[in-house]
Amino acid sequence: MPNSLLPRQIAGSVGLFGMFIKRLAWLGVVLGSAGLICPKLGDADLWWHVIVGRWILANGAFPHVDYWNIFGVGKPWRAYSWSNEVVYSLVESTWGLSGLLVLQCCLALALTIILAGVFSVAARSFAFGLAVTLPVLFCLHAHFALRPQTFTWMLFALLLSLAFQVSKEGPKRSSVSWLVVLICLWANTHLSALLGILAVLGILFADAILGRALRELVLLISLLIFATLFTPYWGGEWLSLIESAKHPLSYTSIAEFVPGHFQQPGVLMFMMLLLLLGIFLHYRPRTLTSSQIVTLIFFSVLGVGIIKFLPFAAIFLGFVIARVWGETEGRPALLGDLGQAIDRGLTRLAQPPVAVGALLL
Repeated sequence: MPNSLLPRQIAGSVGLFGMFIKRLAWLGVVLGSAGLICPKLGDADLWWHVIVGRWILANGAFPHVDYWNIFGVGKPWRAYSWSNEVVYSLVESTWGLSGLLVLQCCLALALTIILAGVFSVAARSFAFGLAVTLPVLFCLHAHFALRPQTFTWMLFALLLSLAFQVSKEGPKRSSVSWLVVLICLWANTHLSALLGILAVLGILFADAILGRALRELVLLISLLIFATLFTPYWGGEWLSLIESAKHPLSYTSIAEFVPGHFQQPGVLMFMMLLLLLGIFLHYRPRTLTSSQIVTLIFFSVLGVGIIKFLPFAAIFLGFVIARVWGETEGRPALLGDLGQAIDRGLTRLAQPPVAVGALLL
């Protein structure tokens, strides 16, 4: 073999090894992030979800009255999270507490992967998408548990991605169909499906008005509302939503209904992300439409005003930041000195030696 080919082979081997190490390091970051947000099985609500799932499996039906709350026995009640409750019950009856713990770890990993994937596609950069995922997960950390609402965070992220795709490419059959499927899954998981519908409406409203496609938007929103009717209660969850809408005002002593404050790390991180977005929009003010900005403000006020909804606000904010970065099309200088600094930092972190060091640490 000629000696001139040896340097090329060595360089190629080093390059492949570096790529392998870099991907291994990113995988370690994803797994580590999922592990950090995954707590012990300490959420009290998990156990009544398991009990309701047992009842559904034992009776082959869905409860229409409350059998478990001493203050509400016999009153009308709907198991609006039946899908998750059945899964929890099956896992608990088959593998016990260990099974529930593994299920929670899988949920944390799935959430991390979906957020990283959605943000990366929006940012057109895996490095930046993962960089946004980390602070968003930090905002979600205090709220994460094996609960149905945690599953809706993944649905919300996917919904945002599809809604912005419709905003850019128009209402194609495939994207609209997936929006309907996601809302239907959400309606069979938790009462908060209305948040997903409002997000889609806010993302598309300005484009529909300016493009005179208001009729298509009304049709899409009607389809999404219609999708919420495909539940065991045929849309009766809307009545449950109306009944529970006053809970944040009536039960202010419950921790998840109190307003956020700066002593909560998740709220502080959320405010820092808002500041980052404000700097980005200073340089790229036309990246978002007026209705998208109003929708972001709505979710931000909702998330800070009622801490239970902070995860939705953080996911929406993270997606918008990733999308603004993606609109620069690989020219971070369009976002000023901060954009260039972030790009240089991500480039350094993507180098194999730095990535390996981060993985080992």
